[in-house]
Amino acid sequence: MFKKIAEEIPCTEKFLRWLLPRGIVVCLGLIATLVILGYTPRVQTGIVEYKLITGMNDQQLYVLWLDTGGRAITIAENLRGGIAHDDDLKVSQTFENRIKHNFTDIQYRASIRLCGANRIHSFSVSRDVFNAIEVNSVFKFETQRSSSHKIRKIEKENDYVLFVSEPPYPDPNYRVQYMHE
Repeated sequence: MFKKIAEEIPCTEKFLRWLLPRGIVVCLGLIATLVILGYTPRVQTGIVEYKLITGMNDQQLYVLWLDTGGRAITIAENLRGGIAHDDDLKVSQTFENRIKHNFTDIQYRASIRLCGANRIHSFSVSRDVFNAIEVNSVFKFETQRSSSHKIRKIEKENDYVLFVSEPPYPDPNYRVQYMHE
């Protein structure tokens, strides 16, 4: 192939022999960079809007516990007796075993509003992370880019003061006041 091109343009063979190895090295470098960036952890900052525990029973997904900050709601009837209704739910190993007795595929989830975004994202978390986060608290968290919906570790942000100019959703009391006027 080089000789055919070189016959038409004499300098081309030298140029192609010079360019080909360098082009391969550059392409391999770009591919390696993209792979490394793809597996680099992503650190984000967000506010926990709510957290919940889900479980499967008879091929149906149940929300077992929902903590919205103002109050915690136990939805599963057979779990109501053993939970202390304090401000923030902490799941012990004993309580997790009790849940696993009645439900399969237990998942701990946290819904987080990323700072600077109007959408709430749902993340899967471990039991330790679930116990560490508090609703309406600001923290930094790290996700693996390949599975960006699983939080690997967190770092609480005590230095941040959060200013919200206006909520992205209408205040429910505003509609009630407007309807009664």
